[in-house]
Amino acid sequence: MMVSSVVWSAPIKVVHVMANHGEPYLEFLKDRKAAFEAKYPDVEIEIFAQQVDYTTKVQLMIAGGSQVDVLDSTHSFMAFSFHDALADLMPYARANNINIDRGMLAFAKPVLMKDNRLFGIPGQVYGVIPSYNRTYFEEMGVTPLRDLPEEEWTWDWLLKNGPRLTRDVDGDGIPETYAVGFPTSFISLSPAINQAGGSMFDSYIHPRRALMTSMPVRTGLGFYVSLKDRGIGVPQNTAAYYSRRYNAIAMHSAAPDPDTYRGPGITDVFEAVIHPKGPVRRGGQTFFGPFHVPIDSKQPEWAFRWIAFLGLTEESQVRMMEFTGRMPAHPPTLRRLENYLAMFDEHKRNWLLQVRDACIHADSYPQTLTQAEGAIARFFNPAWNDVVNGKTPLESFLETMQPLMQAELDKLFME
Repeated sequence: MMVSSVVWSAPIKVVHVMANHGEPYLEFLKDRKAAFEAKYPDVEIEIFAQQVDYTTKVQLMIAGGSQVDVLDSTHSFMAFSFHDALADLMPYARANNINIDRGMLAFAKPVLMKDNRLFGIPGQVYGVIPSYNRTYFEEMGVTPLRDLPEEEWTWDWLLKNGPRLTRDVDGDGIPETYAVGFPTSFISLSPAINQAGGSMFDSYIHPRRALMTSMPVRTGLGFYVSLKDRGIGVPQNTAAYYSRRYNAIAMHSAAPDPDTYRGPGITDVFEAVIHPKGPVRRGGQTFFGPFHVPIDSKQPEWAFRWIAFLGLTEESQVRMMEFTGRMPAHPPTLRRLENYLAMFDEHKRNWLLQVRDACIHADSYPQTLTQAEGAIARFFNPAWNDVVNGKTPLESFLETMQPLMQAELDKLFME
């Protein structure tokens, strides 16, 4: 009797632990899983959705010996990169003939690359950009921002035209509509500082020095204060901006806003624009939801192939946009975005293209990633509100914030 034996090899498994991105994003990953597994029959992608306390949970999973090959959270990227716990993906990019310079937006490189090592791939772009009420502009006889030559859209334009966009209907001295709504939280105030030529910190990732007493910080935050002092600016109320014309321009808008606030009775047309030019440049902060691979991954090469399939291929980036409405981060896809918007109505198509143009502007920059963010925000935000409300002079605020913020950064690097 002859006995034949067949040796079955277990498939290669890649475990992707998804952060709290919502059900549409999970459906996108499932769609891409099916496509990837069809292309590579010997590979299995396991998707595990961790909806709560993501970074802590994945750290515990890895410490306990569970397989974790792919992460997709900005906060986990920040924590793992601080402890040198992310795999260098550049050797796999070279082995697979992937041109990172072509496939990655320039603003992502200061965060995701170091010393020619690659620690993540952008998965999407979430740009923080201004928007304005075009309908209101036209009613007030002011040229809509998208119709202005780019060089005219500046801080000076805002200060000059702000009174024309501010309206006190009932004459009680309190405008029903202000010209500008500006942000009031620590993490969202950096655009004006960037436009003044600087930053709150010495690095976009794991900064060691606070720069709160530098001239660009004084100038940038001082611009927000001047809007309030002149009676043309107000802390932003996003819902009231869309529903009650609380302000004509919102300096802190993002891609999902029009979908969220296109409610009953809202007929005004809103448009997105690039940031105004300050004394030095334009530009606002961008978030990019990186895919990254922990250094303890059991399948780092296949994990790279999977995230490259998600973030560096046109098909997957378009599918992500179709499932979630989010903006692709892949430059070739962005350049051809007009070709992929047939599934959206005219309003959404126009908005996405406007956001695209603002996000890919050469002056865009990444969100600063520091694990001190939460601690700083707890004392920064109420103190800044006191400045906006005229209770504390800006200079006193800056002098107070500098040592407090520096102390929080120093704690991170203490042995």
